[in-house]
Amino acid sequence: MPISKKARDLHAAVDLIDDAIALVKKALNHNPTDAEERDLEQILLRLEAERSVLQAEFDDALEGVSGVQAPTAEQVQQVADLSNEVATATTQAHLSSDAIALGGQVFDLASKIVSHA
Repeated sequence: MPISKKARDLHAAVDLIDDAIALVKKALNHNPTDAEERDLEQILLRLEAERSVLQAEFDDALEGVSGVQAPTAEQVQQVADLSNEVATATTQAHLSSDAIALGGQVFDLASKIVSHA
């Protein structure tokens, strides 16, 4: 049985959030200030919660029992673009504050994807 477009798109969104989570964790290992660390931890928790929701929707899509609407190609691309920006931010001098801002944008976009489902 072929995998539906919805399942593929949800899987791509989960992968992108996984990348963002990895980057936020990397930022946490680069000696952020106390305030940056708190912000990063908050973003990490939010991303992990969104990942759980998307994973559940992906699992349902694989079973074919969900009425969940897959993210649009544009939304998947926006998450990918933001994830790439997070990756770039992790290599710059202002690693933590940039990762916080971009991680928040990834979370906001993931929230929009879930709310449209």
